[in-house]
Amino acid sequence: MTVTDKSMTETNVGLKRRGSRIVEPQDAERGYHEAWYPICWSHEIDDSKMVGVSFLNGRVVAFRGKDGTAAVLSAYCRHVGADLSAGEVKDGCVVCPFHHWAYDETGACVDIPQLQPDERIPEGARQWKFPTADSIGIIWAWSGDGEPTNPVPHFPGYDNDELLVRHWPIINELPIEPWIALENSADIQHLRELHRLEMEVEIDEIVDAEGNISYEGFITDPMLGRQHQRVRVFGTNAICLQFTAEDGSMTMMGSAMRIQADGSSAIYQYAGALKGDLDEAGLADLAAGLDVGLAFGDQLSQEDNPIMEGIHFREDSLLKQDRALAKYVRYVKQFPRGKAACDFLD
Repeated sequence: MTVTDKSMTETNVGLKRRGSRIVEPQDAERGYHEAWYPICWSHEIDDSKMVGVSFLNGRVVAFRGKDGTAAVLSAYCRHVGADLSAGEVKDGCVVCPFHHWAYDETGACVDIPQLQPDERIPEGARQWKFPTADSIGIIWAWSGDGEPTNPVPHFPGYDNDELLVRHWPIINELPIEPWIALENSADIQHLRELHRLEMEVEIDEIVDAEGNISYEGFITDPMLGRQHQRVRVFGTNAICLQFTAEDGSMTMMGSAMRIQADGSSAIYQYAGALKGDLDEAGLADLAAGLDVGLAFGDQLSQEDNPIMEGIHFREDSLLKQDRALAKYVRYVKQFPRGKAACDFLD
């Protein structure tokens, strides 16, 4: 075929190849970012209720042991693979719905009803146990191969019992890995253009002493006015923000994402504020204010979501004002991965 229209070739003179894919996808073969991931809301599990969700390359179950401490285990029974989340919680153990094998909060099988007198519980009858934490009203599981090397997501400077925390009731999903959604936190250009927010941020060093991303600045919203903003990204999938208005009032917001077996992300949104000495009526007013903040955060998410659903994220033609984004990209590229749990999850 002969090209006769010179403009077809002249237009593309000097056009460079596209930027490279930033990181290889996360999967059981290449591993998953070692971080704390949200599994469920704390109030969803108690001495009789558990939750089963998609996580990493398979499925997990969250429940509470005899002492009320949360536990997250691989969900498929080590007998023949029934989903434990279809069973029940009894005496601090999760009981398989099929043959009623019972597993305690450590993952060990502690009872098999049909065990014969000359048999013992098989040594391999143990579920994978994830390091588990309960913070800001969320049950978190650590995905790394060893002990956690990163702090559990929290609002820096405050204990959980000092705060009133509210949650957005809808768990949205996006067909992207969590780190892509959190790219927004370092993408100052998009905050200005897409969300119409005035940003005053001086980005020098955004990776803090514990290996997470943190920075400060000022943000101005037409509805909420000018506020001082503190941002901290935990791992590659959770963010906590603190806003202080000019009158000294403070609100905290955040979101966290759980990577699922199909590579998508389940998104949890939360907000918090200091309870102080407020009475019941005061706490009700504070909760209403937090719900307004959550609605604002969800509005920003809804503006982002159509873009996130179709983005092919690559490091391509960046500008000077993208320097925070470039640092975030380098941060993600070097992030450690683990995959020891993967053999037990699918």
